[in-house]
Amino acid sequence: MFGGASDWFGKAKAAVAEASSTLQSHIPSSALERLEKLKAMEDEDAKPVEDTDGGDKPPWEDTPAKWVGREREWRMLAEGICLDDGTFLFGPERGLAKEEGRVLKENGVAVDFLFERDVMEMLKPSFLESKDLSSARYRLVPRWTTEESFWRNYLWKVRELGKLDDVQVQGRLLLGTINSQRSDLPAGPSPSQKPLPDSAVDPEQRRAALTAVIARVCGELEEREEREQHARRHTELLQLHEEAQEALRLLRECMQVPTDDIADVMSTAYEACLGFQSRIHRALADPPSGEATSAFARMADLGVEIDTVISEYEARSAAEPAAAPTLPPEPETVSELVAAPSQPAEHPVPTTAPAPATASPPTAPPASESDFQKLPWEEDDDDD
Repeated sequence: MFGGASDWFGKAKAAVAEASSTLQSHIPSSALERLEKLKAMEDEDAKPVEDTDGGDKPPWEDTPAKWVGREREWRMLAEGICLDDGTFLFGPERGLAKEEGRVLKENGVAVDFLFERDVMEMLKPSFLESKDLSSARYRLVPRWTTEESFWRNYLWKVRELGKLDDVQVQGRLLLGTINSQRSDLPAGPSPSQKPLPDSAVDPEQRRAALTAVIARVCGELEEREEREQHARRHTELLQLHEEAQEALRLLRECMQVPTDDIADVMSTAYEACLGFQSRIHRALADPPSGEATSAFARMADLGVEIDTVISEYEARSAAEPAAAPTLPPEPETVSELVAAPSQPAEHPVPTTAPAPATASPPTAPPASESDFQKLPWEEDDDDD
């Protein structure tokens, strides 16, 4: 009994496995990948899978790495290119003419024409929040291009713009090249290409609008750079003011104490103040604008103050007599002169070693008057 049930269960299991395999063979690979993602989410307690496409953000809010800190300008650029129909009508398959490639390379623009992403999966409802993008899609799809080509061409150009270092030159050159037909092809569409719109909006007018967008973006970037320079100058002036004020305070405190006690410290503070005085004068020779003007005004007041204190220190140093060298007192008597130790010469002359003493014969002690030996004739005279 149980043996028959076991056989039935094995056959049913094999049939289900075969049906599952057959079903999977008819499911597109993209759908299988999605199922794998869902399974992974279940295994991780329904944690969301990291989205590498910027989540629900539209391209103008998904700021590239090179545009971090310039989000406003990136939004203006990513939305502004929608004003040119060429943004959506020419894509990676366009390629480059030989001369176009040479000019782009000379200006540091490297175009990657490989764009094999599934753009339809990348689309989010927020993409149509842009009025200019929605208007271009309504005007061009499906009459002039397909839905997929429309989005692929736009997203490809957004990606290439995000890699540029210079929008003023590189951005204008890139869009002026890839937003139009190749220069080495005859005018008009190829047999396999849909005709280009020629009456929806004047192409020259739209290109002029795109040029204006780039100019506005560049203007915003210049203003941002100018504001950042003012902020840096403001910080530098505040730091210089703080350091110079500390050196000035130290010099003032030293000038209130007897000079002999802290002569070295006061000299060091004076030298530091001289250095800050020079730096302050250089800073005052270049008046800033914007945010740094307040710090500049404080720096001007400190410059007057440090000039005054340095002048007081120098006047005080000039008024103090220089200390005369200490000399030994002159001896008053000859005995003091003999007893006084001789001062070493400023440049002592080297002396030779004394010669060794030689032994001399012993001398007789001086004879007294009673022991004096007289000559013979002197004795005769004494007898007379």
